[in-house]
Amino acid sequence: MLGIMTTPSSDPPPLRAAVCGYGALGHVHADGLAATPGILPVAVCDLRPEQFQPRDAEFNLKAGERRFDVRSVATYTDWRTMLREARLDLLVVALPTDLHAEVSIAALEAGVHVLCEKPMAIDAVQAARMADAAERTGRRLMIGQCLRFWPQYEALKGLIDARTHGALRALRLERVGSYAQWSAGDWMNDHRRSGGAILDLHLHDVDWVGHVLGRPRAVFAAGQTGRSGGIDDVTAVFDYGSCQVTVVGSWMYGGFRMSFEAVFEQATVAWSGGAMTVRRPGVAEAEEIRVEQGSAYQRELAYLCDCIRTGSEPLRCLPRDTVQTVRMVELERRSIAERAWITL
Repeated sequence: MLGIMTTPSSDPPPLRAAVCGYGALGHVHADGLAATPGILPVAVCDLRPEQFQPRDAEFNLKAGERRFDVRSVATYTDWRTMLREARLDLLVVALPTDLHAEVSIAALEAGVHVLCEKPMAIDAVQAARMADAAERTGRRLMIGQCLRFWPQYEALKGLIDARTHGALRALRLERVGSYAQWSAGDWMNDHRRSGGAILDLHLHDVDWVGHVLGRPRAVFAAGQTGRSGGIDDVTAVFDYGSCQVTVVGSWMYGGFRMSFEAVFEQATVAWSGGAMTVRRPGVAEAEEIRVEQGSAYQRELAYLCDCIRTGSEPLRCLPRDTVQTVRMVELERRSIAERAWITL
């Protein structure tokens, strides 16, 4: 009898992954896990068992198709039990901000790689503890600063780095919306749990500016205390010498919008949710800049998966960099309190 010889597959086994916190962003990340080659979703954890009913979660941004069916994985209401039983390689932490450090550190110490949603932690001290844990355990920790993977923001970074239109002279970023109506127990609107809009919302753009331009010379911020009990409306100015950056963030507006406008020596580049455009001096019509499409949430998952497989650091979101982002927000709070420029 002739035997049939087979060649073993060289493909490594998929990373066993879970989501902790199955609210709005938990749904987005579960879809991303299901859509990313090399990742196998195996579990979901949430304190509220009713979250395990198949449904669409409310959220202010569309992140792609529904690909994940919660009925296909194990469900848990205790994250410690999930860490013990689910044999995870990767955990996505999509919990309230005040829980990020505790759960992320426990996962890292259990030998699990972590993608933690932004903000990294409720304060820079806890964020630094997370970075310490990643270094101590040798596990990968990446913070979901999705603008670093957002196509339009990636394209703008490319123009700045390449000086395509000359040096950057001024940059304005805006991210405004209304108070969240979807967070469990209204945790988002309690600054003791979310940090308020300055940490939860405004931090997106603060992080991206640091990612692209580095540390500014000085920062000045003005803000208002809002319904969360924290700073829910903020305008910050970062001084880079030859370039000034203005970043506006608020929960005090109706509806959600995000935008940027970059003034270069030879052109102005802008985006506000539609086409990304470039306007040149003396040219009446703005030109559209073609941008690669795709979900930033899935892009960051795929990037982290590749880093885990290759044993490399996630250089686009090093933990120590995102600790600095939280510290920058704390400097803004200080500037607001002192009504003064803070020199770095």
